[in-house]
Amino acid sequence: MALAAMLFGDGAAALGNTAAPRTQTPTDQQAPPHPCIPVEATATAQAVFDAMDTNQRLGQLIMVPLIRGTSPKATYEYVEANGIGGVLLLGNGWSKRQVLNRTKRLGKIDKPAGAGLLIAADQEGGMVQRLSGKGFSRIPAALTQGKWSAKKLLGGWRRWGKQLAAAGINLNLAPVADVVPRSIQRAGSNAPIGKLRRSFGPDPETAGSHAATVIEGLADAGIGSAIKHFPGLGRVKGNTDLTSKGVRDRATSATSASIDSFRLALDACPSMVMISHATYTKIDRSNPAAFSSAVITDLLRTDLAWSGVVISDALDAAAVKSVPTSRRAVRFIEAGGDIAEFSSLTAAKSALSGLRSTYADDDAFRTQADAAVLRVLTLKAQLGLIEPAG
Repeated sequence: MALAAMLFGDGAAALGNTAAPRTQTPTDQQAPPHPCIPVEATATAQAVFDAMDTNQRLGQLIMVPLIRGTSPKATYEYVEANGIGGVLLLGNGWSKRQVLNRTKRLGKIDKPAGAGLLIAADQEGGMVQRLSGKGFSRIPAALTQGKWSAKKLLGGWRRWGKQLAAAGINLNLAPVADVVPRSIQRAGSNAPIGKLRRSFGPDPETAGSHAATVIEGLADAGIGSAIKHFPGLGRVKGNTDLTSKGVRDRATSATSASIDSFRLALDACPSMVMISHATYTKIDRSNPAAFSSAVITDLLRTDLAWSGVVISDALDAAAVKSVPTSRRAVRFIEAGGDIAEFSSLTAAKSALSGLRSTYADDDAFRTQADAAVLRVLTLKAQLGLIEPAG
């Protein structure tokens, strides 16, 4: 049985020739097709997977940065030489002209087995809007958007999504589905979300329904989306990007009502789910969420039935620096993740090297990594990023 059929059901039959041996499934148990994932996309993904060599496959599991104000040459070269699957524009104040200059050049890079790049922005609004120069509207903070009607919010994100598409972006790492309780928002004690006004509202219904509307608006504009930061950063104090001793959430459990915001957002079929770097002591006290199978495999994939792409937050963040850089992408894949995102090209290179080494030596990891690659390729098929064969 092909790997696509194993993951998504019988309809995902394999197509095409093989450039590398097709992964054999470890069991005959089949997962039912996911309502967010068309069978046709899984079939296309299987064909592309079969046509890739090992290095091209593993490259799909890495997202590297293009940083405003720095030379992009090294990134272009690394992406092309290693079949890297995604690029994220970082730095603030990008104009449409500057973005197009980068995305047009990225579009000229050879596509391994026809699979194009995920080209992502971090465009929430308020204090988190990377693309804010000429050609991009100023987007209000999520806390302001949370007071809007569904109609107004949908129209706004259709418009802002079209601006992204016109600049060559195909993925937005938004919306935030985190719930910041009203008392915490008022106290200003939630550094990563509340202080920056990144949550749509203080309850799961408001946060989840608004996130779902953003997903719909982006999809109408042809832009993929990523709900974040599962299972929620609304109750922590420290910022995981900056706190090297780690950030702990001692309140959220697998049955917490705040997780319902993610359930609502998942119903809208986002392109992917981004995982938090906090440690949730009532779920897994030993591991940050990005390295926790209890969070990704048990809670997200099993309890919430998400079989699509899971992306990390930046795996060079302070909160995960206790794990060697070369092991971070490996640990993320082992926990059930798919795309390891980095804000440093140097860190990404180390992580890909670690993936290759572990893939070569560990049969169980090889099976997990191949499944992750297929999920990424399936998403690319859904987003129209795979060129027809021939």
